[in-house]
Amino acid sequence: KAIAAAIAATAQADLVKARGHRFEAKTLPLVVEQKFEELAKTKDVAKVLEALKVYVDVEKAKAKKKVRAGRGKMRGRKYKRAKSLLIVVGKPAKLYKAARNLEGVDVVEVRNLNAELLAPGTLPGRLTLWTETALQALAALAKVN
Repeated sequence: KAIAAAIAATAQADLVKARGHRFEAKTLPLVVEQKFEELAKTKDVAKVLEALKVYVDVEKAKAKKKVRAGRGKMRGRKYKRAKSLLIVVGKPAKLYKAARNLEGVDVVEVRNLNAELLAPGTLPGRLTLWTETALQALAALAKVN
């Protein structure tokens, strides 16, 4: 139920904005074609995100990267990072390597979706980008369950 509620929250613009995400897209959810999964370079992914008018959120997450206070710095947790865009794909592809350099961006397969990725910090409404194959795989998972 939590995953279903978090997925539904990604389509409501008021919840996504209340969570602090910045975007200028007209409608949610954001859906792109399957070719997006085949992008191999970070600059290509950034161009697509700029065209979709959601790259502003990635820049915001990059600006919020701060050095952690306290002993956590010495224990391998030096930086506190903000969460930005979640990209949901149907099949593993080159997109993982292309998007991992963008601050706060997570790439996940549909079968690995969980409530923590969709609603970090228990706040629903994370800005999410779906591919066509991801929506087809989600529909197939819904039929099985």
